[in-house]
Amino acid sequence: MHNKNSEDGADSLPAREFVLSLQDTEPAAGEAEDDVQAYADVQRTDPLSLIRIVSLSDFEKLGHIPRGGSDPDFRHGVTGLPNEPLAVPLCEVVQRRDKCVLAFVSHRWLRPSCVIADGHPDNAEGEKHTLIVQGLRRLEKAMLPTTCEVYIWLDFSSIDQDSSAMEELKYLREIVAACDILFTPVVDEGFDRWELSPVSIRNLYDEYLAESWHDYLNRGWCRMEMFFGANVPVDAALCQRGASFKGALKHFVTQLRSRPHVIYGTKEHKDGAAPRVLPPLQSAWLSRYSPADGRLTVDTDREIIKWKMKELEAFMQVVEPSYTGDRDEHGKPHGFGIQVFESGDKYVGRWEVGAFHGNGVYNYANGGRHQGEYRAGSAHGQGVYHYANGSVYHGEFEGGQRCGYGEMHNEDGSVYNGAWRGNSPHGEGEIVYPSGDSYRGTWKQGLKHGFGNEWFVGGDVYAGEFLNGLRCGRGTYKCVDDGSTYVGEWQEDVYHGQGIEYYKDGTQHSGMWEKGEKVL
Repeated sequence: MHNKNSEDGADSLPAREFVLSLQDTEPAAGEAEDDVQAYADVQRTDPLSLIRIVSLSDFEKLGHIPRGGSDPDFRHGVTGLPNEPLAVPLCEVVQRRDKCVLAFVSHRWLRPSCVIADGHPDNAEGEKHTLIVQGLRRLEKAMLPTTCEVYIWLDFSSIDQDSSAMEELKYLREIVAACDILFTPVVDEGFDRWELSPVSIRNLYDEYLAESWHDYLNRGWCRMEMFFGANVPVDAALCQRGASFKGALKHFVTQLRSRPHVIYGTKEHKDGAAPRVLPPLQSAWLSRYSPADGRLTVDTDREIIKWKMKELEAFMQVVEPSYTGDRDEHGKPHGFGIQVFESGDKYVGRWEVGAFHGNGVYNYANGGRHQGEYRAGSAHGQGVYHYANGSVYHGEFEGGQRCGYGEMHNEDGSVYNGAWRGNSPHGEGEIVYPSGDSYRGTWKQGLKHGFGNEWFVGGDVYAGEFLNGLRCGRGTYKCVDDGSTYVGEWQEDVYHGQGIEYYKDGTQHSGMWEKGEKVL
């Protein structure tokens, strides 16, 4: 069908273009029309018999992304691994579908190859596998009841790479319709070289600055998956179970009959941050992120994309920006009014000279919601913010940021109560972690800094100084297991410098420590 030798270099070839490739010849004249006809022919097959999914638990235990294939003698040209058919037919879990959540993994391959059988979606370090597991586990804890089991649909694992790659992929609408979440792992080597706006994010698609994310965002096939994920409705029979979900997943399934697109990158993983929920790509976004205008390795693929987008037209949701309410003598919103934005966001509340001012409710298209006081267009004063990831903040805002006193119930189960500045804990505050461990003391820009106390579930206690989140300076640590107590200097969370260690039998040692080891 298509030659997939990338004009942009092998490392930019997306997964979607691998599995559509069946031979290494250049497309002949009129072949684009043949592709469209082939697609129509394939549509006559029962798609449910082709959809195969992988248990996240099995995926996690394996430790790498498995290749789905029917050739028993296959060995991957790069990894040397055989086919590992972990995927099971969707029909096998239909009977317990109300207790299953399916995630469609939308991504680009990290190790493409002109030899199709040698392509691989992950790097040698397995970073994408880690992001998929950790990101979905965080979503599972934050948004799902404990009775739910998570499955994934991932091209490399769910499609028979040895025989039916092209045919099965043609059922994008049916595959997406069966899924509850669109999930994109973002492997980002430069995660420490960029930051999101600390004040507000107006367009997460553009403002999430990972280079690999923008590679994904600008590809035609990836954009098409995004639009299908946002607009193909969830099966009506599955929407009732959404009442037991939380956060953005509940909002999308029960209110929009759709699914959230969630991204979880190296930055979130390294920073301990929650996965991020994108606003839905509805019709208003089509001109900005049109799949037909996206980058393609083989330009004739554009005909298939156009065909697929026609299929989607019946489901596209139209969001018309509008304002209804009071205005001043210059026509600006003033008093009470309702604004619907192009993104799908909606504000209901008080206005002053064209800006939010007074009490109001801002509903974000991604499922987030802020209710409280506004000043000059930003959250300012008391408010409650329900984040799309499942976190909830009750407290003070200033200029759109968490600032003053507030309590945050994080999606991972931790709870912080105390002072804030610039959206981060800053000043005196206390946090209780999901494990039961806790800290009470001073904070600086989200990190333990100054004097504080730590209590651990096992009974250990630390009282002393911290620097940039780590025990550093003078401190005392009491260990329950051996009954010892250390009093002295610390650096980077370990004994370092002059100190005295008191033992359970009444003896003691006074000396020097270096990186946790006695040296004198």
